[in-house]
Amino acid sequence: MSKITENRTKWMNTRFTPKEYKVIHSRFKKSMFRSMSEYSRNVLLKKTSNLHVSEQIDGRCSRGVNTDSK
Repeated sequence: MSKITENRTKWMNTRFTPKEYKVIHSRFKKSMFRSMSEYSRNVLLKKTSNLHVSEQIDGRCSRGVNTDSK
């Protein structure tokens, strides 16, 4: 049985402040993912478990993801 691969053809661009990007990049570096794209897809699509409320950025609460597998 062969695995069917679906090509990714859609783009999504997002702008961040330097402070927001630093937090996101720091979390990415601590994760198990090899690329920022892979990390972003997993966070946005909630493919990982253990969502938790974490650090405050500019007075707003951001959501972090623990990338431990289920």
